[in-house]
Amino acid sequence: MQNKMPSTEEYRTLYDLMGKIKEIAPWDELEEVDLFAVQNPHTEEIGFISIMGSLGEHYSIVVYRGEEGLREFWNFQESEFETELTLQRIIEMPQLQASFEDRDYLFKEDHKTIKKLGLTFRGKSAWPMFRSYQPGFMPWFINSAEAQFLIMALEQTIEVSQRADEDPAILLPDDGNGYLLRKRTSKGGQFEWQDFVWHESAISNQIEFVSDMIAFEKLKSLPHKKMAVEMDVFMSHHSVMEKDGRPYYPYVLMLLETEKGLILGHKVIPPLPNLAAMWRKMPSIIADSLLKLSYLPMEIYVESEKLFSSLSHMQDYLNSSVSCIQKLFVASEARKSFLNFGKRQAKR
Repeated sequence: MQNKMPSTEEYRTLYDLMGKIKEIAPWDELEEVDLFAVQNPHTEEIGFISIMGSLGEHYSIVVYRGEEGLREFWNFQESEFETELTLQRIIEMPQLQASFEDRDYLFKEDHKTIKKLGLTFRGKSAWPMFRSYQPGFMPWFINSAEAQFLIMALEQTIEVSQRADEDPAILLPDDGNGYLLRKRTSKGGQFEWQDFVWHESAISNQIEFVSDMIAFEKLKSLPHKKMAVEMDVFMSHHSVMEKDGRPYYPYVLMLLETEKGLILGHKVIPPLPNLAAMWRKMPSIIADSLLKLSYLPMEIYVESEKLFSSLSHMQDYLNSSVSCIQKLFVASEARKSFLNFGKRQAKR
């Protein structure tokens, strides 16, 4: 079921719903931060619906998946970051998207589906497109299970946006401390959608790291060098397509000497089988990179909280000063150069 493509009827329903969405134009009244939740009755997964388009630039209904998706959404809204990291921050938000695009933005598979359904569209931002976002991977075609969830999300978007037009307070339950949750219930053999209130859980967001104890023990034998190093991890913008797989964006671990900005080492890391698994292995990946240096720097600076957690996990074996700062200096410029070089190579 996971890789099963949507049926013709599922696609037809999605396109019909997008037509209704365009008619009611919910972005005229609601902004992308006016979230509400929908529970998938088949999996009990919670999706947080954001309506984009109030600025008149990009019209889309986005389903941020689970608490991870919600957390990444608010981090994106509230934090400051370098422009070149915008794509990475978007890619790292697990989501489903139903958007209106220009014709040229669609893939041949999209046009094939539209033709098969006998549909026609005209003009800018008029062509419906459906995509699945998995952290670390290229936005890709939805499968049948995702199509079903997206259908429910679009149906509830129509329902909730029309109600919110009459009573905006429905999006601020519990004095704004919760989210409106639309949940399907069964009564007398009949299904109906009802209002509930969803509150964020107190579940820890800590990463459960995998430890390579052999590599960690080897670190203890390395001499310390009186120098400061910046360490950064970022997503490459050049996707990799493996046979029968979904294209992914490799990540880069980079170590730089702070005084002259010299690159001391770098490692390309695939986010496989998923981005969460890559981060669980990060302490071991860092250990391998430091062992190749043959010494340990006295000071290590990072700007990523996840990277800081990775280093903290192995601190007993490092015995180096590790600091998380708001903005790296030499690593920021090196990152820009790396990503700009990738853009130039892609154009050749």
